[in-house]
Amino acid sequence: MRKTISNKTTKERIFDAINEGFFLDERNCKRYIKKINPTYFDDEDFIHKFLNKIHKKNDEYIINEMDNDRDYPSQFVVFHDFVRFVSPCISKRLLAKKDFVLGLKEVAEIYTDLDKTLQLDPDVYSEVLKHPSIWTRLSDFPEELRSDYAFMHHFLNDYYASFVECCYLNEEELIDAIPTVLLDKYDIVYSLLEMGKRNVFQHVSDRLRDNEQLAMEAVILDGYNLQYVSDRLKDNEDIVLASTNQCPWAIQYASDRLKNDDRIVLPLIHKDDTVFMYVNERYANDYDLAYEIMKKKPTAFCFLSDKLQDNKTLAFMAVKESGNYFQYCSTRLKKNKDLVMEAIKTASSAYKYASGKYKNHFDSTWDMLKINPKIFRYVNKKLRDDYSLAYEAVSQDYYNFRYVSDKLKDDITLVRIACKHDIGMIEYASERIRENPILLKL
Repeated sequence: MRKTISNKTTKERIFDAINEGFFLDERNCKRYIKKINPTYFDDEDFIHKFLNKIHKKNDEYIINEMDNDRDYPSQFVVFHDFVRFVSPCISKRLLAKKDFVLGLKEVAEIYTDLDKTLQLDPDVYSEVLKHPSIWTRLSDFPEELRSDYAFMHHFLNDYYASFVECCYLNEEELIDAIPTVLLDKYDIVYSLLEMGKRNVFQHVSDRLRDNEQLAMEAVILDGYNLQYVSDRLKDNEDIVLASTNQCPWAIQYASDRLKNDDRIVLPLIHKDDTVFMYVNERYANDYDLAYEIMKKKPTAFCFLSDKLQDNKTLAFMAVKESGNYFQYCSTRLKKNKDLVMEAIKTASSAYKYASGKYKNHFDSTWDMLKINPKIFRYVNKKLRDDYSLAYEAVSQDYYNFRYVSDKLKDDITLVRIACKHDIGMIEYASERIRENPILLKL
């Protein structure tokens, strides 16, 4: 039954309404609050009693009724949200009264509505700092506090435990709420890095980007932070090594000198072959190094120079591991029939990258079809319309029926071969056959 409140309500009727559950549903509680006589929100006793009764009713409902009540509100209002709805209604006189504010259970929920003098009062904001989700509310504090070094240093260090326990962490919101002037303070940035805030270093001042200790903390936390350190530190071996130890491809942000240093680069290439892309080009042109790496990691072929991707020996090493690497071969090697045949053994898609002299030729396509029937999906329209090629493709893999020409989808023999393995393939047959499935039995 729909609940309503008289516009001419008394305090007693309001308290009765609370007991009846009028304020449990977010959809309605705001409307009910607006119907309360505004003068009541300038009465300390009423507000305390009002909020205490709401708190008690919410707790009772959560403990005793929520699991069993079929009429459980879809948008149940927890107490701290309810206080947030009430806060704008409370008179300015009371919101400027310290004893009244500190007497409320949820100071954090009304903090933004308080008089500025009270917002800056240590007794008041200390209560706000006790709130379990305070780390999501840093932006609620006035600029005067957030710009105060002592306050922020205290905030970041003394409330670290509550930060770790908070389940609503948003690193970007936290960093955005810290004024830029404080991102030039060593202790503030160091505290954030200690907390694991890996993105903070991209926001710090140029002065701190050139600080070796902070830069080291940042790259150990996330190797990609090497891109944000000063140019001077990008040429610092210790910092680059710390960064690349955590993230090998961060070498791309190092100085040109260090990207050409064998002591740093060679161990990284052995660890991660993608490093070839980010260091001096001489490494991607080194045949002996490439051969050594590819014996363990054939994927390195993808990152070699054009010159080495034109090397037949290295190309065969790559495609024997996976035909997918055939796409990285030079144009000259894509004309090599032996290499093409080797590639399609493990990857039908290699057919797409073969020279046109093979893709557009019946005999070579026939030979490749024998090796891997899945290449049929990649052959050109003319060859898909060839009956003998289509028959061979569907016979080896019924799924190839999907790719034969529209004309051949009306061929009863090909339809029977496909449907023998999967009757669902009739979906791809011509309209004539789909409408007369009896033809399959003839």
